[in-house]
Amino acid sequence: MRPDLPAGVYTASTFGLAALTHLAFFSTLGQVMVALLAALWVLVAGRTLHGAWHGHLFQSQPLSSETGQPLH
Repeated sequence: MRPDLPAGVYTASTFGLAALTHLAFFSTLGQVMVALLAALWVLVAGRTLHGAWHGHLFQSQPLSSETGQPLH
């Protein structure tokens, strides 16, 4: 897959091909792609929640004790 096009577009296009060609292969491939996308969403959501819960996701920038400005 090309990284500049979302995988969901490929999945929707696969279902479109299944509707146009009436080939079971495209319908099955679309279903597999939906399952993979759902698994990726669960993985990313789980890792995001884990990082937020443990404080690794959102960290403030260190500030200078003299000026209160962000350190560069």
